Amino acid sequence: MGLIDPELWHNRHQDPDSIRSEMQGSKGRKWLMRWLPARAHDNGMFLIFSNGVGVDVDEVRTGNAMVLNPMVRLSLKLTASVMIW
Repeated sequence: MGLIDPELWHNRHQDPDSIRSEMQGSKGRKWLMRWLPARAHDNGMFLIFSNGVGVDVDEVRTGNAMVLNPMVRLSLKLTASVMIW
């Protein structure tokens, strides 16, 4: 997963689209949806993932949370866009 510029988080009220696209793009949710479903399928198990949202020391947490079943179906998802205020 790539690092998100903390300035985008600090400017989230003025420019929410920029931080949202980073969190949902290749540095956030897209990256997770590329690798996590394969792990659930390969291991034949449910996979639960959660992550905080916001700045954590020197990186921005993307705030994604999901439950994947072994058949690679997304059973539940939450995204940071709901949590950005």
